Amino acid sequence: MTAIALPRFTMPDPWRLLRPLKLDGQFSPRQRVQMVDADPGVHSRGIPAAAGGITLVGTITRETVASDQTVDVNLPGSLSENDYVIMNSFNDSTAGQITVNTSNWTELTTAVATDMSFQIFGKKMGVTPDTVVNVLIGAAAADTLFTFGAFRGVDTATQMDTTPTVSSGASGDPDCPSITTVTDGALILAIGALDDDIATSVTEPSGYSTASWGTYGTAGAGGTSMWSYLIKVTAGSDDPAAYSTDGSDAWRSATLALRPA
Repeated sequence: MTAIALPRFTMPDPWRLLRPLKLDGQFSPRQRVQMVDADPGVHSRGIPAAAGGITLVGTITRETVASDQTVDVNLPGSLSENDYVIMNSFNDSTAGQITVNTSNWTELTTAVATDMSFQIFGKKMGVTPDTVVNVLIGAAAADTLFTFGAFRGVDTATQMDTTPTVSSGASGDPDCPSITTVTDGALILAIGALDDDIATSVTEPSGYSTASWGTYGTAGAGGTSMWSYLIKVTAGSDDPAAYSTDGSDAWRSATLALRPA
């Protein structure tokens, strides 16, 4: 009897089927970070989130001009109840601190008013999420850059896993301080602001993923904002390395930890 050669069949690797698809080095559209109404100077890319943990659902960066003393600033779109929104504002004025007029925003870090004004606020969205936040900008302020990140899966009772930490420097790039989380799966958020310089490239700390970075104004009267984060799978200390940009000037930074639900 003559043997019949059957076509060879190879079972697909099931893990390969579960890996994220990539397009031009970026994650596929279903995994990309939503970026709504972003300015041309804003850069954002997709970030995979830990299954069942905190996810980034939107980023947006907006610039206001000095004449905008009291202004509505757009939030990321498609927010849901219990989403937690972080807002960072900074400008090139020592008298440029903002006052938030919209209710239930909490200032998470102490305002810094040396070389620049740098503040961070947070708010848990209600049944009908906000679409804007109304702010009053200090009378002596120049243009102001607002950067927002919206996160889902944050603990609804205690959003901060530990007290935020802050740092500053007179030159170089933003170097976010260390922080010690207390809950497994906390999301560490490293936020930096570079005074005066309009960066054309920003590299996040090693091990972190860039959420967004953007610029505003002009050299000497503007600056660069940068955000990145990681999921701290096991609670403990983490000390982000410094950002790397093509600028060098006074800077401010903060490290926050969001507690997972």
